[in-house]
Amino acid sequence: MENKVAGQYLARVKRALVCGKTDRCRLLERCAAMIDVFQQENPGAGYDGLVAAFGEPDAFVSELLSGLDEATVKAARKRRRLIRWGAAVAIIAVLVVISVFWYIQYQKSMLVNDFATIVIENPYEITQDEFDNRLENTPEERHSDNLYKGE
Repeated sequence: MENKVAGQYLARVKRALVCGKTDRCRLLERCAAMIDVFQQENPGAGYDGLVAAFGEPDAFVSELLSGLDEATVKAARKRRRLIRWGAAVAIIAVLVVISVFWYIQYQKSMLVNDFATIVIENPYEITQDEFDNRLENTPEERHSDNLYKGE
């Protein structure tokens, strides 16, 4: 299979072919052999030539699958669907976990501990009398044990 067009057609057939692994390999080999024979007989045929000879990839796959047991094809389709849904659920779960982790990190970064000092304006020096006056006007529950008391 040296032709790019044939490889493209075979890739689309492979994507649409849903069946068991052994049946899949056997059908793909058969399909590749049929495409090789067609290309040898029609070397200038492009993708449209392949479609004209074999039909659209989905229709060609339907023909190939018609020779298989319908129960195995349905089971393979169900397995593929479950795998795809499982992958989608896993991706969504990972995204949710990552989002929760970053939200918790954000919330932790917003916490201010008891010993933090937030300066809203430029600091300036005050006298001891001003400090004592402000300390007296501050509610008792706001006082700290290690607060400078001017001793």
